[in-house]
Amino acid sequence: MATASSSSPFPWTSLPVETIVDIVTKTPFVPETFLNLRLVDRNLNAVLKNYERAICKAIAAEQFPHVASDFPGIAPLCHRQLHSAVSRGGPEDLSGWPEYSAADHVEYASAYYSGVGGETTRPSFAWLAEVYQRYDTLEQLERLAARCGIQRLPLLTVAFKLLYRLTDDGNGMPPMTPQKLTHGLTRKNVAGNHDAKVDFLYRLPVSGLVTLCWCLYESINLARERGHGVINARSNAYAHHTSEAHSDLLLVFEEMLLNQGPDFLLDLLGRDAQPAAAALHHAWSSTTTAHLPSPTTGQPPQQRLGSQLRRALAHKLGIERSFVFLNVCSALTHPKLTELAAADAVKLVAGQEIEEDETERFVRGYRLQD
Repeated sequence: MATASSSSPFPWTSLPVETIVDIVTKTPFVPETFLNLRLVDRNLNAVLKNYERAICKAIAAEQFPHVASDFPGIAPLCHRQLHSAVSRGGPEDLSGWPEYSAADHVEYASAYYSGVGGETTRPSFAWLAEVYQRYDTLEQLERLAARCGIQRLPLLTVAFKLLYRLTDDGNGMPPMTPQKLTHGLTRKNVAGNHDAKVDFLYRLPVSGLVTLCWCLYESINLARERGHGVINARSNAYAHHTSEAHSDLLLVFEEMLLNQGPDFLLDLLGRDAQPAAAALHHAWSSTTTAHLPSPTTGQPPQQRLGSQLRRALAHKLGIERSFVFLNVCSALTHPKLTELAAADAVKLVAGQEIEEDETERFVRGYRLQD
């Protein structure tokens, strides 16, 4: 990091600490802006460092008031409060949650995030940068989906939040490897533990599984329409392969989306297209060896997450897996999903049933097998 200047146009040294903290917490959070703030003045840099936890808690409460319900995987200590609210049927106005609006009573577990402020179990600027990027990713994906004529945008956003939960392994966070963010910030790449992801899928209720399956279908449509590289249906590479090869490609895409989350999709759609498209092409080219036993241990390959997702839904509906797509299309006509209420959106992300005795009542009249 460059050395902060001893003087700046604004006399930060003349202001009391409380005033500086108040100014900073009211500044719209953008990761690059806050990184640059630390280079402005030594006194300001010291305040940001010494009061990082209090500043970040205040910013989160004011600017990201729904982070606990939107991304439970990176706010696990809020999960008990979220579950309590969900069990009461969810709030009419999510911003009115007393458990969350009082910043001093909220603890965020970001032990796996490092960067500005260092590794910590408390709120940090690096943690806020991850939250900011997730919301930005969701907003961009929603805009792209709207341009492609995809309906049910609120449900699609919920599905992407569920994908984030899957990449966070539900409530557990596996060992992760650092990945550079822009402007010197660092995030962790949550590839995750396969068994933990499978367990998360099998714990989801029918509505959550239906939402994720539908998200895969719509993400494929997005990638084929606007994606870069071989997956784009209008690309020369796509046209020169067989239908069987196309099927393998879409299975590989699904697997990468389930493992890497919405950021992979947005990268493939243009945010960071070249590395994402290259990674997809490489994984697709390796599909033959991916189905072989391990050359070192002889263990069979792991079952694809996409297969596990469909198997979990088929099991809960009591149908064969070949009928999953038909049942997903049918279940999407359920009033709870066609007109998604805010409280039901919270429940879906939390992995809760959106209807009492959902396995029976939610699918009644929607289970198709014959």
